[in-house]
Amino acid sequence: MNLYLDVVKLKAQLNIPDVAQDPQLLRLLERASRFADIYCGRHFFVKQATWTYRIPRTVERVAIPDLLSASSVNLAGLEKTVDVDYELEPLDTTRKLRIYALAANFTARDLLAITGSWGYSEVLEDSGDTVQDDPLASSGDVAVTSSRNFAVGQTIKIEDEQCFIHGIFENTLNVKRGVNGTTAASHANDTTINIYTYPALIVQACLIQTTRWYRGRDAAWGDEVGIEGKMKFGIEPHPSVRVLLNPFRRLVGGF
Repeated sequence: MNLYLDVVKLKAQLNIPDVAQDPQLLRLLERASRFADIYCGRHFFVKQATWTYRIPRTVERVAIPDLLSASSVNLAGLEKTVDVDYELEPLDTTRKLRIYALAANFTARDLLAITGSWGYSEVLEDSGDTVQDDPLASSGDVAVTSSRNFAVGQTIKIEDEQCFIHGIFENTLNVKRGVNGTTAASHANDTTINIYTYPALIVQACLIQTTRWYRGRDAAWGDEVGIEGKMKFGIEPHPSVRVLLNPFRRLVGGF
């Protein structure tokens, strides 16, 4: 699970003072975040995974999803070497969109497998806080100095592990460990905790869409209320949300 906006910011927009509606708000935020991914044909969180693709015809270049770094590239069962067998393009950006064959073209029906870190960008903010477990085990919640440095709905990074904050109690973060393809691991006391941040327009789009869904329950246009008053959601973002998302759309190589 990954959200592009945390519950604290959403509740400030909606003027909600308590935590009673947090579960519903989390569901709405998760849906809005996935709307953004689907509409744009890419995702804005960072995921560790292996992408596999069957080459349809003999070519020298293959479009790939947003790739931030590759730990291995395998073609037809053989490990390939960067700058010898292939290059990742564009050469002058961190986010790679294509793989270019240097030694020989990619052959039709070959299976291409790339293991790495996928996503639009990886931007981390120092929380100003650290792990307060001695040590933090590879399972369980995370103790911190002050929970005020965090919010429900954030994804944090401790060394190479990502954790999703689904609740906060006093100075303990209730988290889902090892999310987005990362591995839950133990961490020493005083290890730095970073917080993932996302493009401002993506955050704003999720805020508008979620606010519209939430307030739509009582609005006259009521297009989010279905049979028996149950919440339903359209398949298209609101027009103002599309304006914010359009600059990020990628119609080829979505992941």
